Amino acid sequence: SCHQFPHEDPEGASPYPEVDPYDITCYLLQGRRLPQPEYCPDSLYTVMLNCWTPSPEERPTFSSLIKEVEHIVACLKGDHYINLNVTYVNLDHGHPFPPLISQEEAFDSSGLNEEEDASVC
Repeated sequence: SCHQFPHEDPEGASPYPEVDPYDITCYLLQGRRLPQPEYCPDSLYTVMLNCWTPSPEERPTFSSLIKEVEHIVACLKGDHYINLNVTYVNLDHGHPFPPLISQEEAFDSSGLNEEEDASVC
């Protein structure tokens, strides 16, 4: 069942909704398999296919699966994940906007007084 994990539905739906549960054995014996999930890398899908090999002796062991999946994840880290194991330094470059000025300072700089401005509105 570990090979179906990438296909598991959080709500518990069957990974083979189009196949009658009584026909699943025949379906699998015909060599039919789940399709590669949309965001599943080829290397991981290859591991999944190896887990679905009809002969149990040809399937990977859990210890080899762990090594393979760890290797795949390590290779993908730089390509598909943001590295959160870094230290960020907050460089204070000042404020991006000038500080707010009061209404009085605005009138002083415009050359108008508050009474003249009130008559305009």
